[in-house]
Amino acid sequence: MQVYKDTPAYVNGVQAGDRILKIDDHDVRGIGLETAGKLMRGPVGAQIELSVLREGRHEPIQFEITREEIIIPTVESKILSDSRIGYIMISKFTEKTPNEILQTLAGLLEQDIRGIILDLRDNPGGELVAATQIADNFVPKGPIVYIDYRSGDEDVKNVDDSYLQLPLAVLVNEYSASAAEILAGAIQDTETGVLVGTTPFGKALCRHFFHWTTGLG
Repeated sequence: MQVYKDTPAYVNGVQAGDRILKIDDHDVRGIGLETAGKLMRGPVGAQIELSVLREGRHEPIQFEITREEIIIPTVESKILSDSRIGYIMISKFTEKTPNEILQTLAGLLEQDIRGIILDLRDNPGGELVAATQIADNFVPKGPIVYIDYRSGDEDVKNVDDSYLQLPLAVLVNEYSASAAEILAGAIQDTETGVLVGTTPFGKALCRHFFHWTTGLG
């Protein structure tokens, strides 16, 4: 599992890659992420007990953690060693992600980066509008997605011509889906960057522009 810095789990010693076996008295082996998430949520200040299996350990490790209200960022970044390459990871697209990207890019540009690696691996998607706003930073002026509504109406999302003109590589895998595919595909089709990895999930990615079908309207 993924553990975010400064969260109760992180502070108590839970590590990325730990496999959760039990949440309180519930055996969670084989259940879905959504169900496991519901079991872990609860009132602020309440205790939760986790039993996890860690690579290299034969016996489960027990943790007692106090729940807190946490805000998990959707964007993480760093400079790769001495290469002056900026690495940006987007875990999902929410209404907060575009501002997080703007702040991240501003910080990286201050360090005089000479290229960007944009990591969309394991990104399940999220807010379509957020993806188009983020694309505005990476692709030139023009339409990037057509939205087809069930009512028969259509909407076209465009971006302006103000974008980063730096070497760009986008990491994708089979779990890059939905809005993540739209962003990756827009970068690929406008030739502002190259895609690296395995074939994405397949819901949205296509050549040239993108058609997003929704049941709304």
